[in-house]
Amino acid sequence: MRILFSLILSLWLTTTMSAQNSNTIEDKHLFIFFYKEVNEKTQSQEKVFDEAMQKIGLSTKFIKVNVKDQTQQALIDKYNLKRTPMPFVLVIAPNGAITGGYSTFTEEQLRNAIVSHGTAQILKGLQDQKLVILALQNNKTKNNAAAMQGVSDFKADPRFSTTEIVVIDPSDTREHTFLKTLSLDTNITQAQTVLIAPPADVLGIYQGPTTKKQLVDSVQNAASGECCPGGKCG
Repeated sequence: MRILFSLILSLWLTTTMSAQNSNTIEDKHLFIFFYKEVNEKTQSQEKVFDEAMQKIGLSTKFIKVNVKDQTQQALIDKYNLKRTPMPFVLVIAPNGAITGGYSTFTEEQLRNAIVSHGTAQILKGLQDQKLVILALQNNKTKNNAAAMQGVSDFKADPRFSTTEIVVIDPSDTREHTFLKTLSLDTNITQAQTVLIAPPADVLGIYQGPTTKKQLVDSVQNAASGECCPGGKCG
């Protein structure tokens, strides 16, 4: 059974990583229940985990891993869990972003770890230590092209070529939970561009047309500890 779990997990992670740039990603979060000793706390949290997975199982995959299992050490090392109190639940989005990690948890917390596609994209970029530019726009917002021109020019600069660009429709209610955590207004009439730096610092928010200079200034001023001209600092 341990070997089977290891093969399932390895296959899931391999498929997820190889499919990140395609449209074939299975839209399911992976929940991993790590444990070490079968004691009262483990049994209590495992019961919560099992009940939660039964209720939300259609949108998830889940497995259980004993951290003492030598076949799982690569996984333990990958997520730096050797000193983590057990039991521990790790939640991974289809694109590989970590969306939750809990030593003690409730069903509600596990349910809330299932995030929207846009949220997962942003989290993955930040967790990969990249700058992220969030472009909030749809067919009803004005100056979309002018906003994206500045974004494209910024990414074309070799200094910022690894920047992750995430486009989100502000009217998509599935994305609103995360957008609210960034204090972003979704009732917009103009394109809105948001520059975010790891771990989750909003360096600048720009309405309408956006220039490369504005974005570069935000990065440089953040590095020097100054506020962002032309935008709001987070």
